[in-house]
Amino acid sequence: MLYSRICAVIERPRTYVRVGGYFGPDRRRRETESYSGPERRSESIDVESAA
Repeated sequence: MLYSRICAVIERPRTYVRVGGYFGPDRRRRETESYSGPERRSESIDVESAA
């Protein structure tokens, strides 16, 4: 089980965000096509790859 988790972390790294005084993992990992509201955060974040 540990081996499979390590492989998953390497193959699918999370994205990180840097906003003001915060730097950490982006919690918005899933994109849903059924959401029809405004994209409130897309203009204010700098998304960086975790690689």
